[in-house]
Amino acid sequence: MFKLAHVWFKENGWVVAKHPAYSPDMNPIEHVWAYMKRQLYKKYTHLLNMLEGPDVVKAALVYILIDIWNSIPESLLESFYTSMPHHIMAIIKAEA
Repeated sequence: MFKLAHVWFKENGWVVAKHPAYSPDMNPIEHVWAYMKRQLYKKYTHLLNMLEGPDVVKAALVYILIDIWNSIPESLLESFYTSMPHHIMAIIKAEA
């Protein structure tokens, strides 16, 4: 699909700016969301079987996600941001 869009833009005189590829592993918050998702499925499996409907599940999620957020170990967050230089060097090396 991307190639078709690229051809269409070129044929119609559009200039498409180059931009870096989408790389969620370079964004530490993506690792936090993944951790939270794992904790949600691990600790709160009952949400999958709630029969009360989506509004009740959403209301429960508000409190559950705040709880998960507040329980993220500081050491985990530190590991996310201290690993960034390694990820950056790997990208630089791969592009060289």
